[in-house]
Amino acid sequence: TDAIISTSPGGRIIFWNRKAEALFGYTELEVVGRSLDIIIPERYQEGHDSAIKRVRDKGILRLAGKTMETTGKHRDGHEIAIEISLSFWESNGEPYFTAIIRDITARKKGEEALSQAQILLEDQILERTTDLIRTNEKLKKEITTRIHMQNALEESERKFRVLFNQTFQVIGLLKPDGTVLEINQTALDYFRINYHDSVNRFLWDLRGDQASEANRAMFQEAVAQAAGGKLVRFEAQFRFDKETVRTLDFSIKPVSDPEGLVPLLIIEGRDITERKQNEEGLQESEHRLRLLSSQVLVAQEKERKRISQELHDGIGQYLSAIKYRVEHLILTQSEEKGPSGDKPTLEKVIPVIQGAIEEIRRICMALRPSTLDDLGILATISWFCREFQATYSGILIKQKIQVEEQEIPALLKTVIFRIVQEALNNIGKHSRAGQISLNLTRKGRHLNLDIRDNGGGFDLKKPYSSDNSTRGMGLAGMKERAELSGGALTIHSQPGKGTRIQAVWLLGE
Repeated sequence: TDAIISTSPGGRIIFWNRKAEALFGYTELEVVGRSLDIIIPERYQEGHDSAIKRVRDKGILRLAGKTMETTGKHRDGHEIAIEISLSFWESNGEPYFTAIIRDITARKKGEEALSQAQILLEDQILERTTDLIRTNEKLKKEITTRIHMQNALEESERKFRVLFNQTFQVIGLLKPDGTVLEINQTALDYFRINYHDSVNRFLWDLRGDQASEANRAMFQEAVAQAAGGKLVRFEAQFRFDKETVRTLDFSIKPVSDPEGLVPLLIIEGRDITERKQNEEGLQESEHRLRLLSSQVLVAQEKERKRISQELHDGIGQYLSAIKYRVEHLILTQSEEKGPSGDKPTLEKVIPVIQGAIEEIRRICMALRPSTLDDLGILATISWFCREFQATYSGILIKQKIQVEEQEIPALLKTVIFRIVQEALNNIGKHSRAGQISLNLTRKGRHLNLDIRDNGGGFDLKKPYSSDNSTRGMGLAGMKERAELSGGALTIHSQPGKGTRIQAVWLLGE
């Protein structure tokens, strides 16, 4: 199975078997007698020649009996990895050599592949080791970070627990179905329940048999709405004994995740019992104040009516009597003394007395027009509009009255007149308007008063400025009169766009 080659003392080939032919590509006939250099690569030829010379001169062959690996050259020039085992023998005192040669190309390739594989494996092991070292370092850092995070989380939870349990508000965490996940100490103390009996129970079952059916239904409805993503606010009352009833203001807030789902609800409750009591007391005080204000206005109108009547019936009658007597005296003296008497002097007194009478009449009508009691609100409005236009001749008033006198309650007649009076006086004094629209109409059960002007208007935010203090008090008085009589009054105005006053009352059946 191996190639066998023998050479003469001169280095010529003398034996060449078939395996050598297959290995190096030369036939026996082609190589016998030729130098062995034909199968030795050029880089090894000098060393081969030196070895042959050394054997000839000194008979020394260091490689004899040993196996060595080297490289041979094929006929076509490519090199072959070979393993050589040399033997040395003499004939007639001349040295001969025989080499047993084995093709180890496949083995060398396998060794090379194995070496490459080993190198690759070592590289992979090194790379993997490096990755493991890096991963280990990363894990160490991550573990350190997690420890810090765990410590921070524990500290945060501790602070949360302190705040959660020390707050004055009732606080709890709920599942979307109303199951209690957490509840603070304030809630436990307030409702006189314990923690272990509260967690993992429905919110509306925490007080057991003490919970009213109304509260159960209220909490169930509120939780359902909050689970749907809505912030819910409501009030609930709780009875703790026969005499103690407390009111709490609750809010249930949904907590949404990134997908928009609601995994958690936060419920907060605040005791507002004292506030509710104060509000009820305030409402009662406000009711009494309104009642008192209404009574004051009624008393004021009565007093105005009384003063007006006294002025008219008392001083007015006296002045009329004085005027009559003076006129009678003038007539009598004129007949007795003739044209040269005191008639001119007495005649000068007549206009003064007439002016006093007219002034008293004006004061009486301003205090309370007698037409309001004698003829009603519709006639009084018409009279007042005529008086207003006599005073402010440059302002045109357009009236639209679409309601019957008997349809207006007696108590509202004074209120309507005072609002019309105040509104028109404000227009005359401040608005610089050229036209006023005054409408009093009924629509269904509603009585509507609408007064508009095309004047300069004003800033509603500044009705109480130094220039508008009187107007501001008048506006407030109109609103108060309307509200005390069960109605509502609104004012719309902007600088340069006029003013509109609207009042509405709900009439009875």
